[in-house]
Amino acid sequence: ALNYRLSGYHEYIQNILEQKKARVDTPQIKLSKREEEVLFLLICGSTQEQIASILEVKRETVASIIRNQLRVKFALPVSSTKLVIETALS
Repeated sequence: ALNYRLSGYHEYIQNILEQKKARVDTPQIKLSKREEEVLFLLICGSTQEQIASILEVKRETVASIIRNQLRVKFALPVSSTKLVIETALS
């Protein structure tokens, strides 16, 4: 059921990252499947609690993915959900 609910997220995230790469000559950011799921749900406006419920993990796991994985991959100086979303979409 989870795969059905999130169908199309991979293509959506890859499209965002490709557009970002085309605008700025930067290396393509490689995200794991879980990172893509979290980022997609963040972009869709889901809270960390909602994402945790959808992905059937703890909220702390979602926060950790944002803080320790997405923030690092997007080279952000601070851990901010809003900043992760803005950076991914810019």
